[in-house]
Amino acid sequence: MSDFVITIFRGDTPTLEFTFTDPETNAPLNLSGWTLYFAVQTASGVVFINKAMTVTDPVNGVAHVSLTATETDTVGIHTAEVEARKDEEISTLAQGVVTIHPDIRQ
Repeated sequence: MSDFVITIFRGDTPTLEFTFTDPETNAPLNLSGWTLYFAVQTASGVVFINKAMTVTDPVNGVAHVSLTATETDTVGIHTAEVEARKDEEISTLAQGVVTIHPDIRQ
């Protein structure tokens, strides 16, 4: 089961916003001091997006990532994850599916 499903058209430049909550309490996850990363890979395992996210509201668990036209150029159904790092701690916050559709106008 995926934590998120995202649909993008090739060449688009979306900003994806995520709000993270504690799975046990459903309270906002405090992201203060954490660095978040967004990564996407093809079905064959090639990572074509791997970048830091911007934490916009750490106390309420809100972060976003802005994608470029080059990053959304790989058409297909891909797996993705959001990972958090702080000192020696690493935690996967979410995993999902990113579908990039062909665009009519190139």
